[in-house]
Amino acid sequence: MNLIAKSALWLVGIAVAIVGLWVFAMIGVSFSTDVTDDKKLWGGYNPDNEYFLDRSVFIIKADKNAGGHLVLVPEESFKRCLGLHWSAPDTIDEYRADPVQASIKQYDGFEKKIDIVGIIEKGTILKPHRLEKTTGWNLWYGGATTITPLAKVIGGPFQGKLVDLTDVSIYYQANGEDGPFIYKPEQGLIRGTADPVAEIAVVNKCS
Repeated sequence: MNLIAKSALWLVGIAVAIVGLWVFAMIGVSFSTDVTDDKKLWGGYNPDNEYFLDRSVFIIKADKNAGGHLVLVPEESFKRCLGLHWSAPDTIDEYRADPVQASIKQYDGFEKKIDIVGIIEKGTILKPHRLEKTTGWNLWYGGATTITPLAKVIGGPFQGKLVDLTDVSIYYQANGEDGPFIYKPEQGLIRGTADPVAEIAVVNKCS
């Protein structure tokens, strides 16, 4: 192989490496750990308690780039305090009347179909099951840590399903401005069964 060919291969190698690093920086990297035993990160949830839904909500399958897990999401018409605000149909009645059309959300210049698994009814019991801590980094946002409370559905057609509670919850920052966002039940959506009076006091706060 002559010198020109070797130089060309070397330049191609450098170009491939640069493109690889650029893609890595764009996509970023993340990893999750189980922090279920860290009571402080459970926020307003007590993993020893059971909770029930005060309102029927959707079960939505998150986008693959968000993990593809199941998320509990209220009707979009429900006035939220501070949640993640996953997209959902305006009302459950609208969805029941026309599931296909109600699952399509129109945005500026494009539409998106919401992957709705079903409706989980008011009164359904949920048991906190696992707490995940995800740490990640990418070029656009830098470093970030998120906490995700997960619960198992007790009873009904979704018995045993593991669901994300973030969008039926209010988020707030642990340890002032230094800690990650953690969650507590949101009024009108979810509350505890073990000590209803104490739990209601928690969910009556939006800040």
